[in-house]
Amino acid sequence: MPDKIDPDDWLPRLTEVTAPGPDLRSWTCLPWEDVTDKAFGGELMAQSARAALRLRPEDRRLLHSVATQFAAPIRGGVELRHDVRLLTDGGRYRRVLVEAHQEERLLAASLMSFVTPQADTGDVPRDAPPPALADSFDLPDGALARTLERDDRLEKRMGAYDPAAGAFGYWFRISPAMSVAQASDPAERVICALYASDRTVMAAAREAVMAARGETDGAYYLATLNHDVHVFDPQAALAEWLYVSVAAELARLGRVVVNGAVRDATGRVVLRYRQQGVMSPLKR
Repeated sequence: MPDKIDPDDWLPRLTEVTAPGPDLRSWTCLPWEDVTDKAFGGELMAQSARAALRLRPEDRRLLHSVATQFAAPIRGGVELRHDVRLLTDGGRYRRVLVEAHQEERLLAASLMSFVTPQADTGDVPRDAPPPALADSFDLPDGALARTLERDDRLEKRMGAYDPAAGAFGYWFRISPAMSVAQASDPAERVICALYASDRTVMAAAREAVMAARGETDGAYYLATLNHDVHVFDPQAALAEWLYVSVAAELARLGRVVVNGAVRDATGRVVLRYRQQGVMSPLKR
């Protein structure tokens, strides 16, 4: 069983368990959450991306996009296995498939693309800078506040909150309480942004539905079906603080669609993402 936490890391340590060939390798790890809690998809995607980078560690191509389909919920405290298979490798691009399993159940499958760094063509368009970090504020007590407070790996400060529109944003950085050996590695910081991109996505749709119904703390079943990410600027991810913006696009007939982005303080986009999920009221 691998150690749960590496003291110089912010994610549970990956341990290679088999190497049947150069095009298929597997790693195991423990979810961060305690055994009584359910781990969430951002952690799974982050670990899958890290495992994919280890398939060819000498290859400096950068993570370009991630398309993840979720098949089953993640149990906290139960070992995960990430199987990484090389699909194509030629020229500027490399594509891999990462399947995450837990007790032989398929949890998720992620198609990941890596690309050779290209010359910067400029920002078209360039995002407006996010709200100033100095103007951050605390959320009123509620489901969203509790979701944000659960995670002590990221230090977070709210920057925008519009529940009626299902839109909010927050600044984040890896908690200073944790020693992070990879802090200067763009690939590792992109993995952190990938992790943060899923931290509160479904909450945006829940907030919008609750506001429409006049609820203050509605109880809903929420589950992610798929999460797609496009990485634009790994270098921007090296900023100490990054800003996540989330906006619900549609909530109808039990389905929700949410869009978001991670940016630095100048508005330069690290990544954009889109998530689809299911949502239904819980019986009380």
